[in-house]
Amino acid sequence: HAYVPLLQPLKYTHPTVVILNTREFKQLSDLRGKVIAMSDATAIVSMQGLQMLQEAGLEPERSVKIINMQNHSAAVNHVIAGEVDAAIVSDRAIAQMPASIREQIKLAYTWEKGAAPGIVYMGSPDMPRKHLEQINKAIIEFARDTPEGIKLLNDMGYGGLKPIGAEELRLLEPYGAMLKKALTKAP
Repeated sequence: HAYVPLLQPLKYTHPTVVILNTREFKQLSDLRGKVIAMSDATAIVSMQGLQMLQEAGLEPERSVKIINMQNHSAAVNHVIAGEVDAAIVSDRAIAQMPASIREQIKLAYTWEKGAAPGIVYMGSPDMPRKHLEQINKAIIEFARDTPEGIKLLNDMGYGGLKPIGAEELRLLEPYGAMLKKALTKAP
């Protein structure tokens, strides 16, 4: 829709399988017949989770049951409560969770192939280019030059921000059609 790509995190995010720290996990096929929580179906990490499962020979709704939650924390909390067997969420989201949550889970598998910008900051096509440049500059200066900005970006696991380029946008391109499909199913 002609939005102007501005910024992305320095560190990419990865889809990660989370289980209780008392459970065993050797490979993705161990999830056969299990119930898996994911964040909202419109999240790229959820779309990547489906891809990851399919590449491992697991067909969603046939060999695994998928339950979509409002966010990553809800998916992980369902694992802790024993309501699902595993969750597929962003490794960056896990890094942002309280230690009391992280102590109860383990990262059983990280899909390295799924590395992608966890978020992309975009500007409205209706905004004058000059204003977009000013906003972009202000955000970068905040993230790079202020203690608050540096702390925020490190706490989020992003390591900072940088301009997003065409190569990074191409990484996200396959998810456009998936997003449209997920949006048509969204309540």
